[in-house]
Amino acid sequence: LVRIGATECIVVERFDRKPNADPSLPPTRVHQEDGCQALGIDPDRADGRGKYEATGGPSLGRIARLLEAWAPDPTEELLRLVDRVLFTAAIGDADAHGRNIALLHQEPTTVGLAPLFDTVPTMLWPALRNDAAMSIGGITSLPAVARADIVREATGWGLSPRVVESRTRQLLARLRAELTEQTLGMKASTRKAIAKRIDALARS
Repeated sequence: LVRIGATECIVVERFDRKPNADPSLPPTRVHQEDGCQALGIDPDRADGRGKYEATGGPSLGRIARLLEAWAPDPTEELLRLVDRVLFTAAIGDADAHGRNIALLHQEPTTVGLAPLFDTVPTMLWPALRNDAAMSIGGITSLPAVARADIVREATGWGLSPRVVESRTRQLLARLRAELTEQTLGMKASTRKAIAKRIDALARS
């Protein structure tokens, strides 16, 4: 967070650029493709809803298979995907669809998950839908997703349930510790809603 004049701004470093060895030259582009592009899915089909799993868009399982086939370290990338799914459930982001998950080609023949982007706690707007953009362990209602569902989802990708259990517990503890009154100037109501969801996932 930086303040420019009277306005608070979020400044985000681009993850699809690498600094050039020669600082006088522009940065090098890193090819990125979203989940729909990687799987050859037209997001504009079904009246623009082709990016959602329920209307033929990517599923977590299909993204996991891409990582298993093309990542230099598939296990590590799949664990990063677990982190992403847990964070999505923790903040209540029902809009984590196929265009909001991306792959980076650091090398021409390999892929890895791009960092998180366009993450929104949609659960804070009651008028918005609660269906997850991608089902988690077969559960489509985001408020109903439990940690056990995330473990079941990841086990289906070939990860060890014990490893996923440990990973999710550790990440939930980190998220809870970071959720303080000073967290990005977050409103108390927002902080309370997300804390409640984190605690529910930790118990489940």
